[in-house]
Amino acid sequence: MEPLQAEDPEGVGPYQLLARLGAGGMGKVFLGRSPSGRMVAVKVVHAELAGDTDFRARFRREITAAGSVSGAFTAAVVDADPEAPNPWLVTEFLPGMSLEAAVARHGPLPPAAVTALAASLAEGLTAVHRAGVVHRDLKPSNVMLTPEGPRVIDFGIARPTDASAITQSGMAVGSPGYMAPEQAAMQQSGPPGDVFSMAAVLVFAATGAGPFGTGPMHAMIYRIMHEAPRLAGVADAELGRMLAACLDKDPARRPALDQILRWLVARLPEHTAPHGVTWLPPSVAEDIGTHSTQVPQGPLRTAPVPGTHGTQAARKPVKRRRVLMAGLAVAGVGIAGAGTAGAAWLLNGDDAMGDAEELWTFEVPGEVSQGPVLGDGVVVMASGSPRTLYGLDAKTGKERWKTPFAPSITAIRNIADGLVYVSAMSGSIQLLYAFDLKTGKERWNLPFDAPLGVPVVTGSGSVFVGGVDTRTMKPVVMSADVATGRPQRTYETSTKIFPSPAHAEGTLYIAAGLDLTAYNATTGARVWTYKSQDRFTGMPVVGRSAVYVSSEQGLHALDPGNGKRLWAVANPSPKGTTNGWVPTALGPLVLCPGPGDVVLQLEGGTGRKMSSLSLGGGLSARGRDGADLYRPVMAGAGAVIFNGVDQLYGMAIGSGQASWQKPVKGATGLVPVKAGGRVHLATETGVLSYDAHTGKVVHEITGMKVRDLVTDDDVLYFAAGPTTATKPTTIRAVRPPSTVDS
Repeated sequence: MEPLQAEDPEGVGPYQLLARLGAGGMGKVFLGRSPSGRMVAVKVVHAELAGDTDFRARFRREITAAGSVSGAFTAAVVDADPEAPNPWLVTEFLPGMSLEAAVARHGPLPPAAVTALAASLAEGLTAVHRAGVVHRDLKPSNVMLTPEGPRVIDFGIARPTDASAITQSGMAVGSPGYMAPEQAAMQQSGPPGDVFSMAAVLVFAATGAGPFGTGPMHAMIYRIMHEAPRLAGVADAELGRMLAACLDKDPARRPALDQILRWLVARLPEHTAPHGVTWLPPSVAEDIGTHSTQVPQGPLRTAPVPGTHGTQAARKPVKRRRVLMAGLAVAGVGIAGAGTAGAAWLLNGDDAMGDAEELWTFEVPGEVSQGPVLGDGVVVMASGSPRTLYGLDAKTGKERWKTPFAPSITAIRNIADGLVYVSAMSGSIQLLYAFDLKTGKERWNLPFDAPLGVPVVTGSGSVFVGGVDTRTMKPVVMSADVATGRPQRTYETSTKIFPSPAHAEGTLYIAAGLDLTAYNATTGARVWTYKSQDRFTGMPVVGRSAVYVSSEQGLHALDPGNGKRLWAVANPSPKGTTNGWVPTALGPLVLCPGPGDVVLQLEGGTGRKMSSLSLGGGLSARGRDGADLYRPVMAGAGAVIFNGVDQLYGMAIGSGQASWQKPVKGATGLVPVKAGGRVHLATETGVLSYDAHTGKVVHEITGMKVRDLVTDDDVLYFAAGPTTATKPTTIRAVRPPSTVDS
């Protein structure tokens, strides 16, 4: 309830207006008072709709429909004037609070209260249908919890069951997340549609969320029409089965209201009949009582305000959110019965995506514990509760497979060889699991020991994992057949703790302790060994003409044919810093971001330092594994590097100087990604998109915490959730506005 605004009328017809109750697509709703002092709700149509002949016909139908409904759980019509310059409708005022507000303030209702609420809604809808009317917009905000019990309100799009729908061309009416599939497809929607909506409202009451989650309109409609409802949070298993039946996609298979009501009444616990507030938790009942007494009074007026009968003061046009159907296809959104291959659902109004195109959203049961990881057209992610691995189609977001998985997943490493590699804890042992990317079936598993930040190394038909030889108890790198997981051979190392090995062109490189050894990856024969004066700390990186590897004292460049040192550069980091450098080979140049928050640009053939860029306050101070340390994103003739804390830099290749520097707040992604010709960084409140050449923020996705941003150079995939949540709850695919590198 809000105070009246300057543009609001003082009265409508004989009714004095006291406060605003809300607004919708059709008009505003006010708290009013009749000449005798009775409190009422006054609905006044928006001025821009009043001149629409079709709309007036629809409004007359609403008045007729609402006036024909009576029952213990509905709001009665008091008065109306459909012929006024601005048509209006008056219903009884119901003090209290909406179900939506009650759940937001106090959390989900207990099972007994949900059962009682279900009985009241079923009885209320029975009265609606008995009058030959379909509600068609039942949602949590249209269920009022009053001192006298629950009430169904707002027949804003109700219509007689034998009438054809009156809508604007191509306009779907209803509320996303609660409308029935046939209604979303703009087909005939009868009483079974209200049964579907009622069940969706009850899921919200029981869990605090609708059965199809939240998100953009087109994503919600896709889920309603093609995905199973999320019922895992419904505590009462029998009630959950009843709700599942009501949420059947086929209206013919949904139970009738009389069946539902009989089943519910038989299960109502004693003293929980849905009358008054005793069936509700005490905190909710008390809040309803408080809201019921907070009604503005004001001086009683016994005559209409001159000039206000059926009129409103001039006001600005109201920006409304609509769903329009066009003859275009949106990836993953098929509309049954629409007469086209697909539909584009265009949203007018504020949108957290800005002008980015959200391709799909996948609502995760529980939360996203790992991922997404992208490869070969499949997005792989894991949920923590219940523990499950998912494979999603990268284009549509459709679930390709789902694999329940009991061990605790520590990382989805990477996708290669038609497999997705996952590390997980089984008891106190870490194992590497290989799952078939097409089916999600487990192929094999092996003992595994590697830092979380590095991918699984494969090549020459083998997978290479660090661990301990169970026979000798010595540290080794073990190779196994990629297809079967069958062990092949072991490579003994001098220490258990060492960087991940590397594979390139049939050669395996292992840097452990003071030795870097190259092996023939097919036969296991040693090719050469390079000995250092200090411990190796970084994973070997194979460039065009050299193998680069970092140690505590510096960066080494070796001849890949014989292992002889070509050059070495001293470590510029403060004494005691041991994180390894992560070289990036760029033809004749090498970028070396690493310890000491310094990025060196070196001449690949000689190691001559061409430039040095200090990032300041970066990852080395945070103790992150060197695998992800300051990895640059190449953009035209420059690179973009995040310092891991609070600054993003543009670096000109050649000069090595910072071409721009921008502050970043709340970044959750340590490494930027490139998509659509721009560079993107995940944050606590969304995604920031930068022009790689100027550092200007050119686009933002807001209103969500984003994690694990990946890309296929055109589309961004990421885990996201509410900014207040600890873990994300959805996987999203977004195509950002694109540009072309200059």
